[in-house]
Amino acid sequence: MRKSTTSASVCLKDGDGIEYRLCRLDYTVSEDGTYSYVFTPDYAVIDMLSPPLFQGIPGIDLDARRKEYVRRNMVPCFISERTPGENRQDVAELLRDAGMDHLNRLEWLIRTDLQYFGDDLYAVRYEEPKSVDMSGRTATFGSAAKAILREICAGNTVILDGVTIDDTNKTQIYFLLKDLLTSDELAVKRMRKNGELPGLGRRRKTVSERDLLEAKERMEKGFVTAQQAADAIGIGRATLFRKLKEMERKSS
Repeated sequence: MRKSTTSASVCLKDGDGIEYRLCRLDYTVSEDGTYSYVFTPDYAVIDMLSPPLFQGIPGIDLDARRKEYVRRNMVPCFISERTPGENRQDVAELLRDAGMDHLNRLEWLIRTDLQYFGDDLYAVRYEEPKSVDMSGRTATFGSAAKAILREICAGNTVILDGVTIDDTNKTQIYFLLKDLLTSDELAVKRMRKNGELPGLGRRRKTVSERDLLEAKERMEKGFVTAQQAADAIGIGRATLFRKLKEMERKSS
């Protein structure tokens, strides 16, 4: 008997834009009309999350820690809550907008970006987990840590110099990196506040006092306008007046 299968990953993004691929979802339909939905959770990724960001997958008791959750000839609530049913009046229009000629609710969910109001879960086309070799890369701690987090949250294995991060340790590595990133960011903020590091804003253009005095004199004599004087120095008009005031304060 012929069968066809559509596979997706159930996903979630955090405030930093990191995508967590929580669960594989396979929809298989046979030519006699029977069908099944099979959820295969990735507990190594799921265990990274907690409320309020993640409060479970609707209709699935993840506490049971089953390898698979199978729904035969019934539409699980994860699908029914966020996809159109066959009796919906505008289903033909919705299928046409998605480039589909028949109703496959999981395929429709993959193809559309409509956000369900009940949670932040969504589905993308399933991709097999891969191994990503990051050994030998040179980067700052922050950028390297975030790159590793993106890969392990997507369910991938990361290979580093002498270390492999896979399902056996990725949850622990995740929390370690998150804690280190938080500590690093707090330390940088503290150092910037204390003047130990330069600020993040655009650096001010250095203008000599001689140029400022010359610009002031030419403006006072009516040789140039303030805008012309500022243009000659290579700064903005407002910056010119600010620097002149700063120079006057220093000399007083």
